[in-house]
Amino acid sequence: MKKLESLAMQDQSVVAVEAVREFVAEFKWLQGAHIEERKSEVPSYDPVYNNADDGADTDDLDFLENEQAWEDREFLIGWAKKLEAVVSGISA
Repeated sequence: MKKLESLAMQDQSVVAVEAVREFVAEFKWLQGAHIEERKSEVPSYDPVYNNADDGADTDDLDFLENEQAWEDREFLIGWAKKLEAVVSGISA
């Protein structure tokens, strides 16, 4: 019986590792997509310093970053729920 429990725990660990890998990949993609959106929406956007020229571009960038921060928040909340489900399966 212990061997079956050990195998089940290993399977859950594999699921957890894969979930974390998927999270990292999706998060990197999302951050890259945000940078590309900033480049296309704000002509003077400088990705090295994450800023724009003063004036309208700064306002546009501020607005865009606020929208993207909300997307990041929703993304992280969703993933927190997914990872919590995986962890509860391991500790059960």
